[in-house]
Amino acid sequence: MPGLPLISLLVASAVIGAESLDLQRSDLRHPQRLAMSSNGERLLTANRNSGSVSLIDLAKREVIGEFRIGQSATALTSLPHDHYLLTDPVAHEVIEIALSDDQISIVSRCAVPPYPQRVAATDDGQTIYVTSLWPKQVTLLTKEAEQWRETKRITLPFAPRELICLPKRNQLIVADGFGGNLAALDADDLSVQAINQFPAHNIQRLHLADDGESVALAHQMLSELAYTNDNDIHWGLVMTNDIRWLMVDALTKQDSNLYEGNRMHSIGEPGVGSGDPTGIAIASTDDYAVSMGATNQVAIGKDRAYGIWRIKVGARPTDVIFSADEKLVYSADSLDDTISIIDVKKRERIDVIKLGPVRERTPAEHGERLFYRGLSLEGWMSCHSCHTDGHANGLANDNLSDGSYGAPKRILSLLGQRDTAPYGWLGEKKTFQEQIHKSVVETMRGKEVSQEQADHLAAFLQTLTVPPPIDELQGTRDDVQVAAGKALFTELSCVECHAPPTYTTPDAYDVGLHDQKGNERFNPPSLLGVGHRGPFFHDRSSETLEDVVGQQKHQLPRELSGAEQAALVAFLRSL
Repeated sequence: MPGLPLISLLVASAVIGAESLDLQRSDLRHPQRLAMSSNGERLLTANRNSGSVSLIDLAKREVIGEFRIGQSATALTSLPHDHYLLTDPVAHEVIEIALSDDQISIVSRCAVPPYPQRVAATDDGQTIYVTSLWPKQVTLLTKEAEQWRETKRITLPFAPRELICLPKRNQLIVADGFGGNLAALDADDLSVQAINQFPAHNIQRLHLADDGESVALAHQMLSELAYTNDNDIHWGLVMTNDIRWLMVDALTKQDSNLYEGNRMHSIGEPGVGSGDPTGIAIASTDDYAVSMGATNQVAIGKDRAYGIWRIKVGARPTDVIFSADEKLVYSADSLDDTISIIDVKKRERIDVIKLGPVRERTPAEHGERLFYRGLSLEGWMSCHSCHTDGHANGLANDNLSDGSYGAPKRILSLLGQRDTAPYGWLGEKKTFQEQIHKSVVETMRGKEVSQEQADHLAAFLQTLTVPPPIDELQGTRDDVQVAAGKALFTELSCVECHAPPTYTTPDAYDVGLHDQKGNERFNPPSLLGVGHRGPFFHDRSSETLEDVVGQQKHQLPRELSGAEQAALVAFLRSL
């Protein structure tokens, strides 16, 4: 495939027993995804932090094994015959494992485009599809002679995360990892059949429903028309947390009205915001379970009925799954390293399974817990709600960061911001801690955090790094063009506001982009990782970097030729 980075298809020549780990060791495992054995007697957890799989005996309600699989594990997809697929976004692999006699073995490892997120498989388990977040790619792999081989790869205009097969239509639905894009792809050649958008972000989990005629998903919605005051947050006008069923007919046709025939259950209500839905499971009885990461709850409800029941579980549940008889729900409480067991009929947590001893957390790890906690008024949202995993959802929000309401601003990415003070569009906060206090109290309308909590959150933010440049990830970098763009960047005096190595400066400038309240001077955001962002400017007025350079001609002292514009964009994408 011309233009694609070389990927070695490393496949184990024989099944290898996974390393068995000491169940009594102190660690942070962080279970992300759950899967059930074919007989319904064992539960498997994919552990992000430890790169392991925990095996649970559901009758005894105890961990009977933990096995090292990779450096990280963030997905867990079932195949026939108790085989499973995991993604390792650190080693950039898809790993196939097998469960037999309460032992886990590694069947194969296959290198895929960087930062793999989720895997969907055909019913026979012979074809799989993998989303890779930062390269914005979907890869098709088929099994030949017991080895996974890449047969097709496409690049999308958005960063994909969740996906699902539509067997009746021979198509896939792929969801945006940050915003509200939903793509329909042909399952054979990955050709794009449709890309539709609805005003959602943080789309989590896709489930077939209504005999395959609809897709259920969990998501959030942020309105830039509402003010981040107590009233608008309380009534769910700023942020909503929802489950939605979208019709497959609409999802697979371009320019569809996704609201046609859809239905929605709001998880939050005044007084109980229920922020950050992270996972959804649907039973054959039409009961559903939704994990709510910000408020440490699982909601139990029934499709086409009113009312939900919220059950308290451990810290940041990220996945839910029904038992084989659908009488119980298991929740992966990721930041507590526990599995909560919920009785569906009683609507209460009846037991907790500990995955193992938990080691002492670092300040940054304490900060991670705060980042994903619903610090806002009534738990409607967390930091993650707008800054998805530290990045941004591409939307705008009307808050008091500029000292007034009426001028919504684009949400800034937090990746790679550790040395780019001051913070905020106006550049008024000199430290992370100052910005944290203002954001929690004035934007989220939450209770004041302690200085220690602010320090912990700041320590976590300092760990957030930008991904590699997008053209490197996609294998399309042109070194000659990048060098030409770098020279232009200096010649055109772009460095006066965006000075290397951070590609920002501490001052505020009037660059001709005034907001509705008359603010004229803005602090320039760092350009590190700018190729992974968009739209641009505080008012989201440019969709792409090409628009910034070619249409806005942002602060350019002269007209640029087409080749010069392309070179400047190539340099920006290289940062």
